[in-house]
Amino acid sequence: MKLYLILCLALTGCMIVVQKPVKPLVSSYDGNVQNSGVITKTMDGFKVTSHFRDRYNSLIETYGHTKLQDGSPVFNPPLEKDKGLKANNDGTYEITAQAMSWMVQMSEMQRQGFKP
Repeated sequence: MKLYLILCLALTGCMIVVQKPVKPLVSSYDGNVQNSGVITKTMDGFKVTSHFRDRYNSLIETYGHTKLQDGSPVFNPPLEKDKGLKANNDGTYEITAQAMSWMVQMSEMQRQGFKP
């Protein structure tokens, strides 16, 4: 009986728990507004906040020049800061639909723990 109890305790201590990735169900807050920094859809893309621009450029710094295991680039040509962004006069920015797709891809890379 003691051997069975010791064996059960030993096996329980060696168990590995693998957590599933967290999938966000709602938009994050940008300031006091729950919009993830996206203000509105435009004809050519989206109107976004300066905080969104900061996150976009931060992701470009991390993933903009990333290569896959075979040496091929993830983004061809590599992304540079403010690629696809244009400043508005009111402190907001216009981001193209293509640049928004890069943002989504880089955000998912970060969420999945992809190492550049």
